[in-house]
Amino acid sequence: MENLSPQQHVPKMHSISRHFSYAFISVVTLILVLFAIVAIFVNRARIDTELMNRLDNALNIAKIALRVPLWDIDIKSSSNFISSLLLDEAIIYARVIWQGRVIIPPIVDKNYEYNDLSYFEKSAQFIVKSTDIFFEENNVGTLQLVMSRARTQQEIFVNILGIIGLTVLIIIAISLTSIVITRRYISRPLLQLQRSATLIANGNLEATIETSGAGEIGYLAQNLNAMRESIKQLFGALRTSNDQLEEANRTLEHRVAERTEQLAEANAAVTALNAQLQADNLRMGAELNVTRKLQHMLLPTTEELHQIADLDIACYMESADEVGGDYYDVLQHNGQIKIGIGDVTGHGLESGVLMVMTQAIVRALLASGETDPVRFLVALNYALYGNVQRMGTDKNLTLALLDYTAGDLRLSGQHETMLVVRNDGTVEVVDTIDLGFPVALTAEIADFIHHTTVHLQPGDGVVLYTDGITEAENLTGEQYGLERLCTLASQSWAAPAEVIKERLVTDVRQHMGAQTMYDDITLVVAKRRRVQPHTKGEQIPSVP
Repeated sequence: MENLSPQQHVPKMHSISRHFSYAFISVVTLILVLFAIVAIFVNRARIDTELMNRLDNALNIAKIALRVPLWDIDIKSSSNFISSLLLDEAIIYARVIWQGRVIIPPIVDKNYEYNDLSYFEKSAQFIVKSTDIFFEENNVGTLQLVMSRARTQQEIFVNILGIIGLTVLIIIAISLTSIVITRRYISRPLLQLQRSATLIANGNLEATIETSGAGEIGYLAQNLNAMRESIKQLFGALRTSNDQLEEANRTLEHRVAERTEQLAEANAAVTALNAQLQADNLRMGAELNVTRKLQHMLLPTTEELHQIADLDIACYMESADEVGGDYYDVLQHNGQIKIGIGDVTGHGLESGVLMVMTQAIVRALLASGETDPVRFLVALNYALYGNVQRMGTDKNLTLALLDYTAGDLRLSGQHETMLVVRNDGTVEVVDTIDLGFPVALTAEIADFIHHTTVHLQPGDGVVLYTDGITEAENLTGEQYGLERLCTLASQSWAAPAEVIKERLVTDVRQHMGAQTMYDDITLVVAKRRRVQPHTKGEQIPSVP
């Protein structure tokens, strides 16, 4: 300790002493100033309250003392009483009015004899108050009094001087006391602590800190000694930890090798799982590809459609997934033409399988010669419902069947609305909601099956579609809609069925733009051909 220069550290201790004194004095000064401000406001409020009480007391006395003189119109007695009110030095103005007229002349303090009531009302130095005087429930006049706050201001000024003087004396006393206390009980002990702490900071852990001081600084010195001992112990523990760390480093390479081997085994297992998943994906992709090809193989060919002499038919189907759930077919057997369109719930493998089963059952029932629409749909539903139950799925479909013979088109089954387009482009919408029930949803649907017949003149026809067209959305979520479909079909109806189909599909695609296709799209356009007379008197179909 003798090697240190205490003078190098004294300024720092004095700085702490000064900062502490300044802070302490500032806080005390702030508290005293706040106290003085509060005391001034409280005193002013107290004096104002006293003035208001005195004014209210004067008004209450006047309400009792003046009611009889005013009722008797005794001006002299009333004036004498009002003059007595001005004996209170704070009351400087008084008068009595009745129905807007002054009945007792104003009695004014000589210092304000040239001022009227409006002057007092506009100034914050005065309190203006009035009260109605009643005699036997009759208003006999209104007393108006004015009280001056001049005395209040004088008392407040005296209070301010007293509070400021007291505050200054207290601040001086506290400042002197603070300087003496901080120098004796803070600066000197801290200087000793600093010298000892400097020795410890320079690496001398054997230096003892003086602990003879009392109070918090004495406790601080004791804690610093305890800290010095703890540091010595920590250095010993650190040396032990370094030895342990070196041992851990020697064994780390072995542990890393073991973990690397474990990760290699886990990676091999993941690789095998990925291979299995790829094989499963290939197998599923192959199954979906077979189903998709089977769907398209069962669709009517262009040659089949051209063999239908009385109708010009064009069809389109596009799946939203690898395998679609939409169904359409055009069949001809023994002169009977049957057109079907349906929509299986969802899309994918199960929906595609149900679509294939529907096509096969419809063809089988047509070949069997069944023509009754109720029996036809009941038999179809019975077969599909049994297969759906065996598959363990909840798939079902909406299905509409059309039977065409010599211009008469019989419609049965529940699906989207059917558009009947006349030769002149007029569009009629046929609702199918009451013509059937979803197929394969329940075992018995006979009670729900009905039919309606539409007659087609040459040039008339129908447009059949699934909800993938009307509910197709653009990037803003706007649907294509039935109205737009009807408008375009009407405008394009003079063209052949293939052209009408292409225009409708193109318009739907333009509406969707870059939007993802979320549902299957299916469209069937069928027009009754116009007929032209043959040279020998016979009639043959002509192209629209």
